[in-house]
Amino acid sequence: MRVISVSLPEDTVDELDRRADQDGYSGRSELVRAALGPFLDQARGEEAREGPATATLVLAYDEEISDLVNRRRHDHAEPITTMVHGHTDDHRCLEVLVLEGGSDEIRSLANDLRGRPGMNQVELTWLD
Repeated sequence: MRVISVSLPEDTVDELDRRADQDGYSGRSELVRAALGPFLDQARGEEAREGPATATLVLAYDEEISDLVNRRRHDHAEPITTMVHGHTDDHRCLEVLVLEGGSDEIRSLANDLRGRPGMNQVELTWLD
């Protein structure tokens, strides 16, 4: 097994340690391996999906990147049929998008938003 290094905030490491102990894992590595399994399974499922599809996309992000999110929505407007926007506090936004269209375009929108600074959550759910 390869050993890798990951930088995490101190509070996340503390929570990993608590969870590992509480849930019976031998340590952080075992817990991270267990958590990565479903994530990778979902990613493989997203990649394999083809043709027309319906999905929801839930976004949670810092208000400071709302212009970027708005531009990305306009860049990928075709599959967006419904959008609900709200605020979870003074500085964070929550959006739910209903998407209908080609799987590639839906996936492209989600991937365009993932991993951006200020983007706290991007959850794509395919509706079969």
